[in-house]
Amino acid sequence: MTAVEGDAGAEWVRYVPAVTGAAFFLLDILCGISDRHLVLFHTILASVGIAVMLVQSGDLHISQDRLEGTTPLCVDIEDQSLSEIVFLGYMAGFFIYDLYICVKTKSSFAWYLHGAFSLTVYVVAFLFGWAQGFASRFVTYEWSSIFYLTYRQVDRKKYPSLYQGARLLFAVVFIIVRFFYGLPLSYAFQISVWNNYEKDRCIRVEIQTLLVVTNTLFAFLNMYWGFLIIASAVGKKDAEDGNKSKKE
Repeated sequence: MTAVEGDAGAEWVRYVPAVTGAAFFLLDILCGISDRHLVLFHTILASVGIAVMLVQSGDLHISQDRLEGTTPLCVDIEDQSLSEIVFLGYMAGFFIYDLYICVKTKSSFAWYLHGAFSLTVYVVAFLFGWAQGFASRFVTYEWSSIFYLTYRQVDRKKYPSLYQGARLLFAVVFIIVRFFYGLPLSYAFQISVWNNYEKDRCIRVEIQTLLVVTNTLFAFLNMYWGFLIIASAVGKKDAEDGNKSKKE
């Protein structure tokens, strides 16, 4: 039995990813709303959502998983936070749409990896209630995306100072969130899996391995992008990110 099947009174939760993905597709295809505006909306919504959850939990570094069940990573159905499950379901649904954007805009391979890695993490956390605390906190990466999307909207010729300021702010937030916070968080996740993989019974070891590999590759992808950002800052010019829609 998966995590979302545990509460008969909240069966609607299982449909959150599908409804979320469908909503973004409809707003894009039928309503004609620009995908970059939809992505910005998602980024703001996700950023506010994770900020509220972190304040409520009071556990930024997961010194002790607040959803502890069978192990620190495996959540008992009775102990699950409905709001967190819905939040992870929303994230999973959005990244279905995100992969569609990659196809539509002919994005670079790195962006396909980003979408696939994110979708894997959130789907597993949503369906199996496994490592929800870590998966939720990885949403903090969206904080840097807000500044990325913002500076991409500024006309660099009309407002050069504003453009450079926004670009610098993005670089700083990216390094803080994805390096100083994200990399230690990834390491803590790896250690937790290693220490508890034999005890976890809510999820097969093959899926645990998939998440560990995904998390590792995601960390390397962030380091790669961080290198491009630093090189761009030193060279005082934009680095090619391979995502056409966000540069228009």
